[in-house]
Amino acid sequence: MTTNNAMISLSNIVSSTGVTYSAQANAFLTQAYVSAANNAYFNAIRFAEGIIIKEDVGQGHTHTFLNGLRIYHAASRTLLADRTYHCCFYSEHIVKEESRQLLIEALEKAVKNTGVSFNRGEAHQLINKVITEAFEKNQLKAAEQHSLKLLQKNQ
Repeated sequence: MTTNNAMISLSNIVSSTGVTYSAQANAFLTQAYVSAANNAYFNAIRFAEGIIIKEDVGQGHTHTFLNGLRIYHAASRTLLADRTYHCCFYSEHIVKEESRQLLIEALEKAVKNTGVSFNRGEAHQLINKVITEAFEKNQLKAAEQHSLKLLQKNQ
């Protein structure tokens, strides 16, 4: 699968200009913007079952920072949850934990608004599985599977 085919799934989330797959990061990375202070800013995008995770990353002289995190419903590209950060050092562990927390909070809010009950233990297990998949599954294959689902749905 080429990076261009993955853009079917990324339209309306990021500009398709300059998006490449990084095997080292196992993520799709947008072209970096370099500020006057010589800091680089870019997005990392990951696919998992039903969601797309978009990380806003800043690379400074000494440290890499997580500036924001957005989670979208994969099929509709609707924003489900987002959070911005200030001086949050980037690590895969932080992104995983924050993604889990954002999804749990979004689920709890949706349930509260509808009055439906759910099993919190099962919800945590499912969310852990989905987030783990976003980081461990080859993202080229994940994007291809997602694109195929969208194409089949639209036929």
